[in-house]
Amino acid sequence: MNQNIPVQVIYGLAVLFAALSIIFLKGKASSLFVGHNTAREPVFSTQKLCKAFGVCFAVITISLLVTALIWNNVPEWFVYVFWVLLGADILASAVICNLNIIVKK
Repeated sequence: MNQNIPVQVIYGLAVLFAALSIIFLKGKASSLFVGHNTAREPVFSTQKLCKAFGVCFAVITISLLVTALIWNNVPEWFVYVFWVLLGADILASAVICNLNIIVKK
């Protein structure tokens, strides 16, 4: 299948998401969350939220690396599976953040 995106772009995105994943898994990016620096005490644990987003970004990193490795021989259906996986991961991130499922204090 002839893709329009060069494989170097996919590797670049994988490196970016890997760096974000490491930063979030270490718990160093809690200042990126909205409401973190407000006067009111947050109702969620920022460390747990960082780790949850780190895991979500790790899933994106792994899927990008797999896609980059097989990019030249990827069938057309794989692109749709990749987009569904990416959408499910983003939906899971939004649910975790907004519903306080995992990140309660």
